[in-house]
Amino acid sequence: MGIDVVGTFDFDEQPDELGRADALTEEEITAVARVEEQGFAFVTTIGDSLVFSKNGGERMFKRILRQDVAEVAKFLGDGTREHENARGIVSSASDYVELVVREARRGGLPLIAGRNRWDQGSTECGHEIAFSNGRSFHISGPGEKACLELSPASATASFLLADGYSVRSAANIGLGYTLKIFFSEDRSGRDLAQEAINLTERLCFELDAAHGIQLVVVPRERFRVTIPRSPVPENGIRVRFPKMQLPREVSALFSFAGEAADNPPFMFLSYYQVLEYHLPLAARREGLKSMRRELQSLNFDEKDDASVLRLLNCAERNRNAGEEDQMKTLVAACVRRDILRDFFDEGGHGDYFTRRGPIAGVPAINVASTSETLEIQVAKRVYALRNRIVHAKDNPKYAETPVLLPRSKEAGLLGPDIHLARLLAVEVVIDSQG
Repeated sequence: MGIDVVGTFDFDEQPDELGRADALTEEEITAVARVEEQGFAFVTTIGDSLVFSKNGGERMFKRILRQDVAEVAKFLGDGTREHENARGIVSSASDYVELVVREARRGGLPLIAGRNRWDQGSTECGHEIAFSNGRSFHISGPGEKACLELSPASATASFLLADGYSVRSAANIGLGYTLKIFFSEDRSGRDLAQEAINLTERLCFELDAAHGIQLVVVPRERFRVTIPRSPVPENGIRVRFPKMQLPREVSALFSFAGEAADNPPFMFLSYYQVLEYHLPLAARREGLKSMRRELQSLNFDEKDDASVLRLLNCAERNRNAGEEDQMKTLVAACVRRDILRDFFDEGGHGDYFTRRGPIAGVPAINVASTSETLEIQVAKRVYALRNRIVHAKDNPKYAETPVLLPRSKEAGLLGPDIHLARLLAVEVVIDSQG
């Protein structure tokens, strides 16, 4: 098995630039073959690393230090896999989860534990600790039947999670420090991956609350919602002196939504707040319309108590309207029906807004419905989604539709709802100019 021979290259580096390593040992050849059985193709050696590739969309390259290839092969063979929601790995065979965490203030950079020294106290879990430099920690919780360890990323995590766009970049990529969660009792039938997330987030909360150290679990996929740009005309983008008169609160909230592109729930809420700003105006306008209708009625008689009471009821009804009813009034009164229908007819959203859509706990939208207008359906959905984002309450009322968390899988799928909220915000602002 000639694995020690440099393979065929279809990327920028040439074989003579990469250098040649010593021929692989029989043990390394066996381990490489086991890694390949898991869907990875051996590419070459570079320095003390073995470089593999995995095809799927863009060709990405991964590396293993030669000294670690047997360990990685064993973990992969035991069923170690990537975490479904977070950037991390799960090993069911050994009750072990490893998660990539980062400091919130450092963006996407790897966590450098050397920035802090840790006093972990005594550890009685029996695990063998291979480091004692104060830059890592290993802590156990007697009642939790689990241990938490912050230390340099394991070879298996580095292999599965760190991708390079070229052979040379793959050989230089590192994950920094990662958090390992060891479970010390049988977890069969339990959601090991989710338990690890919950335990890690509790640790992150305590570090933030007690010391101001803000660590966050890195999601498996980066959530970013983009607003599609309109085609640029041949003669360029037309710019006009601003004609719209709008409060600074509205313009600031609308602009902030663009800054929150990597936090979809915040982005949605920013557009919702633009709508919320106009709710009282829409309610007052509807109230005045109802009162004028009564005053213009042929049966209205200012000397008749029943007529005056009907007038008072109009004012009372609009004053006591809930936020959802106000939202229905706002959308119905301010959003052009043809613009709204075009959004659904031409948006290419597939099943997103149907009952088969990915967002739970919000009403579906049926453009062809004859029982509710499109405006009412849209208002109900937007309001329900807002509630899922803001209502984190221990209340049976919200038990079936729990809060929509910022870094959850659902959050990363909010794009079409955000585009809808943006459309409504623009329409409401335009209507307010009248």
